[in-house]
Amino acid sequence: MPNLNSTNFTRKHVCAWLGERTLEKGEAYIDRVADLEITGPFIEATVRGTQRRPYKTFATIHLTGDLVSHCSCPVGIDCKHVAAVLLAALREREAASDPERVSPGLVAWITDLKQLCMAVEKERGPHPVSRQHLFYVLEWRESDTRIVICKGDRPEQKRLKPWPLTERAVLQPPRFVDKEDIPILRMLIGYTDATRQFDANNDLIGMLLATERLLAAGQDTVLRLG
Repeated sequence: MPNLNSTNFTRKHVCAWLGERTLEKGEAYIDRVADLEITGPFIEATVRGTQRRPYKTFATIHLTGDLVSHCSCPVGIDCKHVAAVLLAALREREAASDPERVSPGLVAWITDLKQLCMAVEKERGPHPVSRQHLFYVLEWRESDTRIVICKGDRPEQKRLKPWPLTERAVLQPPRFVDKEDIPILRMLIGYTDATRQFDANNDLIGMLLATERLLAAGQDTVLRLG
């Protein structure tokens, strides 16, 4: 049986994760889903709810088949907005497998929207570049392995300060959080300990190495692939 991920989950999985009642509520919000992005096991989008600002919604499908979700709505997790995003992802997958179902008008609308967004970003100019970055310190212990998330301007552990990972930081990342940090933080927040105790996870280790900001405890040398 193939590993469960964002490319092969089904409506039955959504029902098992969230329950039939939440699934039915989510169906009414599918058309309110926007900015849908699917990257590996991560699915994110915004959903228009009762508040003025759309809710930011994230879902991560682990290889174990478990779902970890976060939403900026008052419920916070496993809500109807999460259901709507998962159902929207299913609908997009079905549309991609059948090109005839994709409306040419929709394609034109998306193209125009992208061009408009690019024009707005160009007028705003580049965002200020933060000199601070996240660093990940790998600690090996007799009983477990831990990742300590730190913030600093260079990979010198005496200059690094522990940084608390919260759901708010995942939903609204600070400027010093790089784009490549986002999927890592979404995965780490699934672990309960403040220093992020976790089992061996090849995907996570690969992403940490790719940042070139992974350090071994007590050393200032960056761990690299190879």
